[in-house]
Amino acid sequence: MGRPTSASPDPTASTTLVITATLDGVGTVVIREVAGGPGPSTVDLPAAGCWHLRLAWSGRSDTMDLGYRAAG
Repeated sequence: MGRPTSASPDPTASTTLVITATLDGVGTVVIREVAGGPGPSTVDLPAAGCWHLRLAWSGRSDTMDLGYRAAG
């Protein structure tokens, strides 16, 4: 079976990557933006824990779960 295909991105949509992050079990929600879309960057979250991320850019979207730990 082939990989799922996605619709072509909207050429009028912003290339800024918008990350909506929700901390599991607490419900804390934060939004981070990365100019220029996905790529090398540093994004800090306010607390360690399991975060559910919704990523949106250029008319596309995706989700992921991220284990985030404090520096050090």
